[in-house]
Amino acid sequence: MARLPEHASRWRNFVEVTAHPPPTSHSEKVGTDWLAEQGDLNTPWNQKDLENKGAGSGDDDNGLLVGARRRRIWYKRIHIMLLNNPTVPLTFRALIWVLSLLALALASSVFQLSNQYGFAQKPSTIMAIVVDVIALIYLIYITYDEYSGKPLGLRSPKAKMRLSTSIWPRAW
Repeated sequence: MARLPEHASRWRNFVEVTAHPPPTSHSEKVGTDWLAEQGDLNTPWNQKDLENKGAGSGDDDNGLLVGARRRRIWYKRIHIMLLNNPTVPLTFRALIWVLSLLALALASSVFQLSNQYGFAQKPSTIMAIVVDVIALIYLIYITYDEYSGKPLGLRSPKAKMRLSTSIWPRAW
């Protein structure tokens, strides 16, 4: 490799160290046995051909019980179901409502027991009760609005703001 002039660049040393040696004729030769192991290299490569070879065989893929094609189909079905099924958000809201109800029951139980045994009342208990009551009401309202109201994109800007800032709907 030709030496670079001193004033060429501050990267000169880096380029000199990382330069590849010129290829030689014997470094590019490969044995015929190795080429035979590689399969048919004369046809164009196509990923779909590789996927279709193992599709109907039912072979385990990476040690799993289901092949890659079947997993992909199930993932796609689950994905479509989660995004398009109207009961999925309702299920999640119902789960959140039940968990909020359990949190309210726990906070009110702590509040009652601390009054019964004469412990000082903690502000976090009162805050938990207030927040959980508001959350239960808000979850009912927002679920009703989601299933009976217009889609969010079709609402006026005032209606969108009213939905996010208020619990009770008002006509402005």
